[in-house]
Amino acid sequence: MGIPDKLAVLDHSKKEGEAGQYGAFGPEHADAFETIIDDARIKGWEIRWYWINITTKGNRERVPFKIIRTEIPPNTIQKLHHHETVHEVSVIEDGELWFYDHEGDEEFKFDNIIQNGYAVRAGEMVIEEPGIPHTVANFSGKRATFITYQVIRTDEEFVEDRK
Repeated sequence: MGIPDKLAVLDHSKKEGEAGQYGAFGPEHADAFETIIDDARIKGWEIRWYWINITTKGNRERVPFKIIRTEIPPNTIQKLHHHETVHEVSVIEDGELWFYDHEGDEEFKFDNIIQNGYAVRAGEMVIEEPGIPHTVANFSGKRATFITYQVIRTDEEFVEDRK
């Protein structure tokens, strides 16, 4: 996939917005990506690779989706979040993750993930709808990796056009 448009590292032991909780690096830091990744793994941080400006060969046409490769350390839960305008299609590369959709007025609790969530393993896929709060958790003792394709919401019908 080439050099990502952005590399991000997240320290889940800190609160969102706290200094050092989130770091983002653009392609101008590509020479340091390997060191940043190694350091994040040692510290037990989440790592995300973003491919945002996806175009066809020769940059002739922009493709309307984003790819995010996420590596979640053991015993980590992402912050509950949602997306207003995109569908997320996530394919598990390695490990086992728990996905949880938080619908309704129930209070979000750790136990809800186990009771109402579902395990997804390598080779399996999850599709998240826009507007639905959700989270991903890694309850295993090793890192888990998944690739997410964020696709713009559209009312257009998909037509098979292979000729």
